[in-house]
Amino acid sequence: MTTAWSAEVLAMLEDHGVEALGLGADSEVKDDRGLAGLERLTSLRVLHLDWARVPAIPEAALQRLEDLSVIGRSGHKISVESIPRLRSLEYRPGRVVGALAELPDLEAVVTRGMPEGGFGAFDSCAALRVVRMNGRGVTTLACDAPPRAVVSVILSGIALSTLDGIGSLPVINDLTVEGGRAAAGLTLDLAPLRSAPSLRVFAASGYGAYEAVDSVEGTLEGLYLGDR
Repeated sequence: MTTAWSAEVLAMLEDHGVEALGLGADSEVKDDRGLAGLERLTSLRVLHLDWARVPAIPEAALQRLEDLSVIGRSGHKISVESIPRLRSLEYRPGRVVGALAELPDLEAVVTRGMPEGGFGAFDSCAALRVVRMNGRGVTTLACDAPPRAVVSVILSGIALSTLDGIGSLPVINDLTVEGGRAAAGLTLDLAPLRSAPSLRVFAASGYGAYEAVDSVEGTLEGLYLGDR
């Protein structure tokens, strides 16, 4: 464990023009000083923090980031206004606040938990291409303003109650639903898959049963159905 960034460490990172920084749990700063001084690293574009508590991150450093991973359950919250250049985000819902649609360049999202609104959290994310949601619960693909550039969706521990809405993702190539306990006892109708002509691979597991399987067999390059 470290208690603060030393001037020597910051000077070394600054001299080397560090662009990416990953800090594991053994480097966690336990007090409110957080990552004071990080703004000095003007080349920094990637920051991954495997810390239980999200630290204070200087606003100037956040403004320059293109790739951010913060998975802590407690600590400071980060507003979307402070990360305007972000292209890739891994986060725990509640630690990043504001509409993700305010991030115009956001292309990839990984959640560590179910976001408020489920898949609807990605409404109006015009550049979003890859979504991975890890957590527990049941959601749908329905959105008021679907993220139409999405090509890949992976749900782990999260089930879809219906596949309605997939047709509003016009370029989706693959959809994986590892429903786990959330899917237990649910029946999933596969018929809506026919409304997604770009879909090539569909995989699901955890469900009690599947309907309309015959209607999509042979139309996909890969169809993988577990626990039926």
